[in-house]
Amino acid sequence: MLVSRTLRRNPGTCRAPSDASSATAPETARTTITQSHPCTKGRVSPCRCGGRDRRTALRGSSQNMTRHYGRRFLRVLAVDPSTRGFGYAVFEAPEMLVDWGTKDIRQDKERVALRKIGELLRRYKPSVFVVEDCAHVTARRTTRIARLTEQMLAVARTQGVSGCAVPRSAVYRHFAKTNARTKYEIAVVLADRFPALLLRLPPKRKPWQSESPRTSIFDAAAFGLTYLETRRALTSDPPSAVPCMRGHA
Repeated sequence: MLVSRTLRRNPGTCRAPSDASSATAPETARTTITQSHPCTKGRVSPCRCGGRDRRTALRGSSQNMTRHYGRRFLRVLAVDPSTRGFGYAVFEAPEMLVDWGTKDIRQDKERVALRKIGELLRRYKPSVFVVEDCAHVTARRTTRIARLTEQMLAVARTQGVSGCAVPRSAVYRHFAKTNARTKYEIAVVLADRFPALLLRLPPKRKPWQSESPRTSIFDAAAFGLTYLETRRALTSDPPSAVPCMRGHA
């Protein structure tokens, strides 16, 4: 991977092109932090780095990642709100999933969610903040979720982080090349690509069942990965060398 140049941070919000074609990630790129980390040597089990487990050791600032891998990366924080909180995924590159998880919120949902988003932004210091484009014609989110995503983008702007909204239709198009055409099939593809997510993969939902909160992790990862690989396909330069896409509804 080429050494990334400094990304010009613009606090505006972009809309990813809904009809953008994205390249399929090479099969040789099917590695995760658990496989490439020098202490795990391909194992999914935790390692010990100065007394800390794998995920704790690899979280935090870009200096930590530089120490482990000797280069700088474009950090993307992708978030997917749900009725019970939100899921998130942090990427350093399309092949490098750094962290993931859910935030369960039961009361005062909007205020608490925005506070937790601010905490994640301060913790990971991403270059780009990615959410679903709820204003797109294909979006099927509630008014509350649509309003919340816009407020999340506003929080990112206040911290100097560029925001990008990706239509769900672009996600389906991106993963259609792997014959994944439903949310569950996309989640299975992500778990295959990043084996550390296997423990979080929810069972296939029956028509009468409600969606598992863990699904939001895979939705967030799908938005983040679609953004990164679409951005890589639009340029021959490293993703972090390209200004954030703008002017697309």
